Amino acid sequence: MKPAAACMLSIGLAFAILFAAVAPDNAMAQRDRYDRRVVIVNESGRIIKAFHATNTGVSVWGSDILTQDIYPGQRHIINFNDGTGYCMFDFRAVLDNGRAIERYRVNVCEAVYWTVR
Repeated sequence: MKPAAACMLSIGLAFAILFAAVAPDNAMAQRDRYDRRVVIVNESGRIIKAFHATNTGVSVWGSDILTQDIYPGQRHIINFNDGTGYCMFDFRAVLDNGRAIERYRVNVCEAVYWTVR
């Protein structure tokens, strides 16, 4: 092999190794393309005062993530992208009378709505 060709091959291999080291993991890049926004629809006849959601890898409810109450007939969009890559979440809506309505294993990468009744 000619010295110039060997040098070009070495440079090409160096760039390939560098690119592989800084390129994002394909699984990480794919999961970041999911839209994790879900519309919460209140058909309960009561005011939703609090809403808790955690990915299924967490065993306790997180803090209330509502920025405002959801009145009967209203809708509220929540983005469940917590940076973990999870698609499966557990939901807990707390009504103004203290009653909690829970739903487990909601796939927020596929679900568009959750109706609270």
